[in-house]
Amino acid sequence: MKESDLYPHIKKFLLEQGYDVKAEIKDCDVMAIKENTIVVVEMKTNLNLALLGQAVERQLLYEIVYIAVPKPPYKKRFKSQYKRTIRLVKRLSLGLLYVDLKGEGVCIEEFPPTIFKYGIRKSRKEKLREKAVKEFDGLSGDYNIGGISKTKRMTAYKETALSIAMYLDTYGPTKASVVREFGCGEKTYTILYKNYYGWFEKVGNGIYKITEEGRHALNENSNVCTTLKKTMFSNDK
Repeated sequence: MKESDLYPHIKKFLLEQGYDVKAEIKDCDVMAIKENTIVVVEMKTNLNLALLGQAVERQLLYEIVYIAVPKPPYKKRFKSQYKRTIRLVKRLSLGLLYVDLKGEGVCIEEFPPTIFKYGIRKSRKEKLREKAVKEFDGLSGDYNIGGISKTKRMTAYKETALSIAMYLDTYGPTKASVVREFGCGEKTYTILYKNYYGWFEKVGNGIYKITEEGRHALNENSNVCTTLKKTMFSNDK
């Protein structure tokens, strides 16, 4: 069993409550947003100290935090050591989700979190929360799977770089200002100049083209590119 096996059921549970849900946002396994409410879920295949430590870290920024684990066997839930752990979870103001993987699978709320009102100072908390929400909103879809290695996750920065690569692949070498105006975002200049992924090559005064690495990235991230085509390239500009 892997952590990623839990995610589809957790996502369904939150979607049914009206939340928009995405995985691997900043340091959060799962983030769900509905109006001004943010819910964070941390997942593990076992209810252990590492999971509690991660969840407590999330409480520094977010008031509503769940932990999610596979539903334990009936007998285990009544053992004294497990019951003590559950009491600790409640004392930490955390909510608990069980994922039953039998059959089609289902996510069950064992108990909700208590709103956590403490943490880092308000001004810093708001700034960091805004960054997380911006990352959440900056992704055109939910391309990550909770529990998958963070080195492979899709970020808003990477998605913007893909949109630039798509433009250059479609229209050929172009000035950065034209690419930006097309709708590739405010970071167009920075992404092209820094060329973090090696997808671009400068061929003139402010003019860039896509590299073979860039074309490989487009193929590797075809699911993201399909969504971007619907929004960016629906009408040629």
